[in-house]
Amino acid sequence: MTNWHEILKQVDTQYKREIEILPQRESKLYISLAIFMILIFLGLGVIPNWKSFRQRQVYYAELQNYKKILDTRLEEVKNLELQVLAAGEHVDNFNKVMPPSPNIDDYLVELVTTVSQSNFIVESLTTSSQYESNEVA
Repeated sequence: MTNWHEILKQVDTQYKREIEILPQRESKLYISLAIFMILIFLGLGVIPNWKSFRQRQVYYAELQNYKKILDTRLEEVKNLELQVLAAGEHVDNFNKVMPPSPNIDDYLVELVTTVSQSNFIVESLTTSSQYESNEVA
């Protein structure tokens, strides 16, 4: 009978050892799962967001540079506008001397009459369409 008692004691102690080891195994499992989840969070969440954040910073810096360039151009346009407004009183005199749209037909008629008064004959005239559409949109 001692054999059975010894066998039961050994089984009982082995069973107790397994029960005592079980919480250690669970804690190791939970710790390894937590580390795994942290790695997944870093790999799928933080690193791509950090990369996109850096790209946005670069894009923002470029936009700031373009904004500075546009601001300087706006200042130049404002200065030119002031110069044009200051020269506004002289524009009427300039338009009298140099009309905004040359009237080529009238000039050609004057040319033909002047030439005919001098006893010459105009056989052909050609004009270019360079001045025909000089309107500013």
